[in-house]
Amino acid sequence: MKALQQKIQELITLSRKPTNGWDEMETKLKAQDALIEELKTLARDKKTFIGRTLKFPMADSYALYVVTAVVTGTKVHVQWLDYCDGWQDRRIGNSGTLDLNFAKTQLDFEDYIESVSRKSKI
Repeated sequence: MKALQQKIQELITLSRKPTNGWDEMETKLKAQDALIEELKTLARDKKTFIGRTLKFPMADSYALYVVTAVVTGTKVHVQWLDYCDGWQDRRIGNSGTLDLNFAKTQLDFEDYIESVSRKSKI
């Protein structure tokens, strides 16, 4: 779990890094994408929601949050990630808690879509 927490902190730190121009933003996005994939694999291996990301549709993009903790077994704590357009969900802001079942539903759906996509490529 320590490696997972370290990677989450690395992602949050990277998220806070300002960019100047498209080249820097593209480099930041690629680094964020790599960390997000690494976290997803670690979280799945540990059978936890911690380290997974949740997306909230905004305009033509989405607000992105990382699950940083499970609170009391019924809620998850999420932290905003400055990703691409930098959207924030108005209900959550920079960080907050969400119902665990809501997060589970979102992540289960994401996993399902990913599995279907992999199967269709075979």
